[in-house]
Amino acid sequence: MLEKKEKYNIGIVGSTGLIGNALLGLLENSDIPIDKLYLFASSKSVGKKVKFKNQTITVNKFTEEFYDMLDIVFFTAPASTASKYIPKIIDRNILIIDNSSYYRLFDDVPLVVPYVNDQNLTKYRLISNPNCSTIQITSVLKIIDDLFKLTEINYATYQAVSGSGYKGVIDLEKRKKLFYPYSIVKTCIPSIGNAGKNNNTDEENKMINETKKILNNKKLKISATCIRVPILIGHGIVTSLKTKKKINFDLLKEKFKDNPRIILKDDLSNNIYPTSIDTYNNDSIYVGRFRLTSDKELLFYSTSNNILTGAASNSIYICKKYLSDLK
Repeated sequence: MLEKKEKYNIGIVGSTGLIGNALLGLLENSDIPIDKLYLFASSKSVGKKVKFKNQTITVNKFTEEFYDMLDIVFFTAPASTASKYIPKIIDRNILIIDNSSYYRLFDDVPLVVPYVNDQNLTKYRLISNPNCSTIQITSVLKIIDDLFKLTEINYATYQAVSGSGYKGVIDLEKRKKLFYPYSIVKTCIPSIGNAGKNNNTDEENKMINETKKILNNKKLKISATCIRVPILIGHGIVTSLKTKKKINFDLLKEKFKDNPRIILKDDLSNNIYPTSIDTYNNDSIYVGRFRLTSDKELLFYSTSNNILTGAASNSIYICKKYLSDLK
């Protein structure tokens, strides 16, 4: 367990990527007590100078000389980096918060979403951050499940190019086909990640399996179709679900108010509904377009910022919750 201190030495592995940059900005404005901040990245970024508060920090390679200097490490790098370095530091008194997919489905690693399953975090040294779309939607589904007991979920996601990192952003902004198999400025691409089991993509399997783990229901019937769309920020999700109990929509709306991250926008006649524009520069989750297709079937649309809500803000929340629970 991490020792309680007045200030903590913090490291970011993958600090020059989209999520690493967002995390750096959030740390700069957070009340997490930082003694020293260390930034790490791949060889091509080593030596880069980064401004943080009133300091200039040099980006380094994450090597053994730094391991015992750190109290908290955020991994915002690919799964290959997490699988290489986390085993080297897991036995030290370090809190590790991993944004990669590598550890998410390990039985002994918690997969944490704020206000959903953030209890008893101090039992762990490694905490995994879910997929960006999974964080968004399970925040809503947890409330529905507690009230009416979910039996089936079907997702259709509309995911921004920033979910692919800088390579996806470049394809959109430069209007070139460098990363995606088709021109993202001309079409939506119904494939995110590699082909996997049951003709699902990696992204679809992540949403299915991570939802089951977060909601603690392995028997829940779930399907997903994940689509890349030509926008910069703000994943959208159409969710169709079935429940065991009759749905009381008025009660559901009242319960949404108890979650400070959820904002209800549900007035179709006045063009009030979630859009990706809503999600710019905030970590709220917007929900609307609610339709009861039967007394136990519900359809709705949600959006959130995939870089903040889907990664960096969630990591900061986990860190703050962990530190507040330390004795």
